[in-house]
Amino acid sequence: DEALLRQIIAETVDTTIAKLQTAGILRSQCSAVEKTEALLFQYKTLQGVQTPYAQRVVREIDACLEEFKNDPFIESIRLFYFDGQKNATAAAAMHYEERTFRRNRRQLVEKFAVRLASDEFIEELLR
Repeated sequence: DEALLRQIIAETVDTTIAKLQTAGILRSQCSAVEKTEALLFQYKTLQGVQTPYAQRVVREIDACLEEFKNDPFIESIRLFYFDGQKNATAAAAMHYEERTFRRNRRQLVEKFAVRLASDEFIEELLR
């Protein structure tokens, strides 16, 4: 039934927009790095969600992790965003000074942001 299909599409779009707004991704004053960090913090939760939105975000984050797998600081993404470790704890685990850890983690997030915070990717999520 066409009316039911339109209702399902409308509800899906509304839910996706609400999730993006909750994550702070749709705020105009939100930087690309902030958008990317919001997605990275949600990664583990999104892995267990079987919606197209969630699975698309997970695939894109996985692609970023794969693309930068040889970066010596890739583990900083996992420790800080996925495992929830503080900078000092994660830096110690990786045997780096906290400042070095933060700087290199931030540089990786900036690289991830090229994909995860692009207008094209966000528009794709909203479709």
